[in-house]
Amino acid sequence: GAYDLPENPSPLEKMKYDICQNILGYKLTNHSTTQQIAQQIQLSIAETEELLFCRIEKFTLDRLVVYASKLFSPSHIKITNNLILEILEQKLHAQKVNPMSDSHRLWGKDVFL
Repeated sequence: GAYDLPENPSPLEKMKYDICQNILGYKLTNHSTTQQIAQQIQLSIAETEELLFCRIEKFTLDRLVVYASKLFSPSHIKITNNLILEILEQKLHAQKVNPMSDSHRLWGKDVFL
């Protein structure tokens, strides 16, 4: 059966789960078979089933974005800003709990909080 998010999921786990759920929603809305989805996203049927069952530990975020981009228009895939905001909020909370500096490194860039 379908997997659920772990308790207290990370932002990354949430994003991966959301993408899997959106792909499953696409399958159901369009009355597609698993084989049709597998062909569209160019995956094996076994891997497509893992994706549709939200086995998020089996996929990296970038792979899931590639698969979603084969089904949805680029304007439909809006994860970056929310993910960055959530990471920044977690970093701000961590800084309040354990203040180390006025800035943090995020993807190689200084982010001032």
